[in-house]
Amino acid sequence: MAMLLLVFISAVGIYVISLQHPAGPNLNRYEREAVGKYMAVAGVHSAVARISQGMSESPPYVRYFNVSRNMTGRYSVSFNQSSKAPRRGVADNSLAKEYVVISEGSIVQSGGVRHLVRATVLCLPKERKCRIALWEEPE
Repeated sequence: MAMLLLVFISAVGIYVISLQHPAGPNLNRYEREAVGKYMAVAGVHSAVARISQGMSESPPYVRYFNVSRNMTGRYSVSFNQSSKAPRRGVADNSLAKEYVVISEGSIVQSGGVRHLVRATVLCLPKERKCRIALWEEPE
């Protein structure tokens, strides 16, 4: 009997833990800022993937993602090739290309919570790889 009771209590505990709580209006400011930051980070990595595919410029584009049942996160990102010479310390510096990526992450329903990321991406055509060379998060 005790074993049956233990199994029943464990099943109820697992069920309660697995319930999704409504996150929308209950998120505090710190959690909303964290969602905005991670949306901006996602935008930078999306731009790096696009640059790796051969795009040299992009007008601002926006993506929306559901954060919870009643909250939507978004990022707006744009990038273009930098006009200055690439950084030193890169082998075959003349072929390297440098891009400036600006990404803004926010939550759609909560006004005023925005996070901005500015990144410099360095691409080497021989390796067909791009890497983030500089990461800035202005306050």
